[in-house]
Amino acid sequence: MKKVILFNFNGTIVNTKLLAIDIFNEIAKKQGYKEISEEEVLHLSTLSIRDRCKTLNVPIYKMPLVGIAIKRRYQTYIPNLKPVLGISEVLKELKKQDYKLGFLTSNNQNKIDEFLMNNTINSFDYNHYSFSPFSKSKDISSFLKNNRLKKDEVIYVGDELRDIKAA
Repeated sequence: MKKVILFNFNGTIVNTKLLAIDIFNEIAKKQGYKEISEEEVLHLSTLSIRDRCKTLNVPIYKMPLVGIAIKRRYQTYIPNLKPVLGISEVLKELKKQDYKLGFLTSNNQNKIDEFLMNNTINSFDYNHYSFSPFSKSKDISSFLKNNRLKKDEVIYVGDELRDIKAA
């Protein structure tokens, strides 16, 4: 049986959280939404998208547009971001233990390639690029199908409640 560990890219491999919050806060100022403070970050990551919207006074129907705006704006920063603290060592250790590694992302492939090169992370056997940052369960299913893997052959690692639900 194959042993595959599939990572959600943002927040698990690349540290995008503070950048995304800064960009959200810029949008929030212009749109009249509640800004995110550093103290709220951990709590917000435990909430569903619907509950985040309520907390931040963002109408639920506008969240996809806000998410896409954030994603678009931080693409240019990705190549120069740093990995999540300790993840490079974890990836190396997992490879030593004979795991196959992969990631899911809705980021631009060229930007991800630059990030991986800039941070000398070349541990991945699989990757899955998608357009939408909101369809993780579909992305996981697509990844499994495209790579002829079964659910019980893959462990999914993420950093948010929606990652757990998608898995």
